[in-house]
Amino acid sequence: MTSRERILAMLDGQPVDRLPAMPITMMFAARYSGVPVGGVTFLLFVLSGAVSALGAVLMLSRLSVARYDHGAGLELSVVTAVVLGGASIYGGRGTIIGSMLAMLLVAVVQTGMGLAGIREDNQVTAIGALLVVAVIMSNLTSRLRR
Repeated sequence: MTSRERILAMLDGQPVDRLPAMPITMMFAARYSGVPVGGVTFLLFVLSGAVSALGAVLMLSRLSVARYDHGAGLELSVVTAVVLGGASIYGGRGTIIGSMLAMLLVAVVQTGMGLAGIREDNQVTAIGALLVVAVIMSNLTSRLRR
């Protein structure tokens, strides 16, 4: 059995996003079970770079200029969207579709506040408040599930 077949057998019926989220201690178990951990790690770095390059090309096509600091300040919006999309800060599950829909919601809120003439610092405060509410709701729902 090849290493690719072992990986596919391990992931049979499992979400694909489980492999990169494995803790370090599970890397030893994966190595002992025959998974090429170095190759998988390399592949994940390559995929991360490719997606980052795609984002850079999209940003370049939108702004028509390339600078190293164009993505500065977007961290709060991204974390808010991911938490709103269903991912837990403490680990767990989240979906790409949920994160994309939440990012759309955050973008609509930011655009609406910009069109309403709300200052940038107040917009950041509102997005931060949205993040706090999302974390509180996530914690409450996780406690109710127990």
